[in-house]
Amino acid sequence: MVVLRYALSWVGVHVGLAVKNDQVADAMVPLGLPFTMLSNAFVPTDGMPGWLRFLADWNPVSALTAAARELFGNPGAPSGDVAWPLAHPVTAVLLWSAALLVIFVPLSFRAYIRRGR
Repeated sequence: MVVLRYALSWVGVHVGLAVKNDQVADAMVPLGLPFTMLSNAFVPTDGMPGWLRFLADWNPVSALTAAARELFGNPGAPSGDVAWPLAHPVTAVLLWSAALLVIFVPLSFRAYIRRGR
C-alpha cells in the first residue's frame, strides 16, 4: 500500500506543478474517485458486464485491494479464471507503482524546472 501511495504522490506532484494555482489542483481531487469506484474494492467483478469487468480487473486499485486481501489472509480472494493483476496482485501493484514512478518522476522534475522553482 505504501509503495503505490508513494507512486501516486508523484502523480499529485505533477498535477500540482501543471496547474496554474492551488484552487484548481484542489478541485481536481475528486477526479480520482472513479478509480476507486471502478474496482473490486466494494463489489466482486464477477457480476459485472464484460467491458466493465475488464476495466475493473486491470485497475490499480483492484490490484491493491486483491494484494491486501492476499497478504492479510482473506479467504474471499478471487479464484478460477481471473485477470492477471488479480491472479498476481502483489506483483501487479509493484509493476503499477514502478510504471507510475517511471512516468511521473521525470515529468514532475521537468515541470518543476520549467516553472523556474
